[in-house]
Amino acid sequence: MSQGTVRKAIDELAAQNLLVRRQGKGTFVVTHQEDGWQYRFLRLAPDSGEKFHLVNQFLSCEKTEASAYEANLLKSKGR
Repeated sequence: MSQGTVRKAIDELAAQNLLVRRQGKGTFVVTHQEDGWQYRFLRLAPDSGEKFHLVNQFLSCEKTEASAYEANLLKSKGR
């Protein structure tokens, strides 16, 4: 893998906020312990400016066979 390819991959991960660059320190994987991690992809806020207190709730999980349409979509994503 070339150095340019690695740089592009790191740039893309940083653009997606999965990596964080700290000048003089390096590039790090974003952790969920950092302040505001719950809001990393959520850009909505009430007019008051308060932060939301989100609650995660597991709803369900089941294993099923993909329909022909779903299987086709998954094949095209792997390319």
